[in-house]
Amino acid sequence: MSSDTITYANQASGFMHVHQDPSATNRHQTTPIPWSMLVDIIQNAHSLYPMECDHRTNVLSRVLLCIYECQGDKDQAIHTYQQLLPRLHLLRPVLSSSIVLHSENWQTHLGNASSYQNYLAFFDQEIQQRGVDNTVRHYLPQLPPSLHSQLQPLAHLTLGFEHGLSPMVSEGLAYLCCTFDAAAPWLNGCTTRIVSDDRLPSLSEDPPSPLTAPSIVCVTTPAAEPHALGILSPFANYHSSPLDNVLFDSIRADPRFNGVMEGGRPMAAKVKQLLKSHGALLQQYLDEWMTHSTNTMDRRLDELTLVCLHMVHANILDEPTHHLLASTVALRTLYLTNIFLHHDRLLHQWVSTLALLMMCTFIIQGKPSTTHLISNSLAYTTWHSCHQAFLSLHAPPVYTLVLRSLCKIDKPLSLSIANTLIHTLEQQPPIDE
Repeated sequence: MSSDTITYANQASGFMHVHQDPSATNRHQTTPIPWSMLVDIIQNAHSLYPMECDHRTNVLSRVLLCIYECQGDKDQAIHTYQQLLPRLHLLRPVLSSSIVLHSENWQTHLGNASSYQNYLAFFDQEIQQRGVDNTVRHYLPQLPPSLHSQLQPLAHLTLGFEHGLSPMVSEGLAYLCCTFDAAAPWLNGCTTRIVSDDRLPSLSEDPPSPLTAPSIVCVTTPAAEPHALGILSPFANYHSSPLDNVLFDSIRADPRFNGVMEGGRPMAAKVKQLLKSHGALLQQYLDEWMTHSTNTMDRRLDELTLVCLHMVHANILDEPTHHLLASTVALRTLYLTNIFLHHDRLLHQWVSTLALLMMCTFIIQGKPSTTHLISNSLAYTTWHSCHQAFLSLHAPPVYTLVLRSLCKIDKPLSLSIANTLIHTLEQQPPIDE
């Protein structure tokens, strides 16, 4: 470890102690997290740590902000900070002197992993001149969708945007730029349809078995020709059936996805491999959903939210799935705040990218079966009681993020899943690495 790294680590570690109330250990009442303290911590982290190392997203600011939203106390924030710090103190980024970004060339270095500090400096300056709101509205619509890290740059940016925190907005934009991995090649391809010699089951029937799954082939045809080919789509009556009961059941039954993911590689690497080996097939499933799904963006986002909730329930402690849920919430937030106003095509591409990542994650997970989610009796019937129960567990900090996502969705289904999460953490406390 270099002397500079030790210095920065010591500065960061000591930062929390200067905010800690020395009398806190001598009394039982809790001390709320002062907003000014939280802002100071986020600003301090802004200048010390990059957004990613060893394929792990830096979630320090987001977790602390979520604890604040859950009305956690200062001691819980300090404990969380100290848990996450060891992952971050080696992550001092290096500013590349060969890259000078400005409003005319900032897009030329997209995907340059070594340019994080340069993008951070650029967006810091832009926010200082334009303000948080105008910076997001100006630059985000100029960035095409990226596949990287389950859309976590978008989740980080959006949470900062909601709270007017310029460091997090700048970090999110810089993170999105330096890790840019274009989704467009997997969204724009040949016209695809599901082709089968036999009639496919209707949506009211059971999905086909792996041995009788329909053959899906890529065909390039004029728009009027599919009917002439006698094509039958399992999505033809989609409007009457939930997305996860159609799209994901079809993927689960498709033997071409069997055994495609093995080994302990990072999620991003698995997604890349899956797209390289099965990208055309995944694109066909995506095209079918986009063709037969409702044209209302609200409904499409609702569909993806429901699918992601089922995925979370099937893998309640799976961090990549938690990230997807946070990204789903973030995309809806950006949509509702009109960030993509007059950019309908771009919003459509982001939604398609999210759906594609959900399919990839589902396959990488081993295509798990979902179960009935709603329980007639919940241990915690309000979000406040859920928050208090969760915070009392002293669970690994990353699970704060999924609880926050569930709360933002605020449906009976998400409350039921929150209860499942708390119960699982009570019964099987995971090891925080």
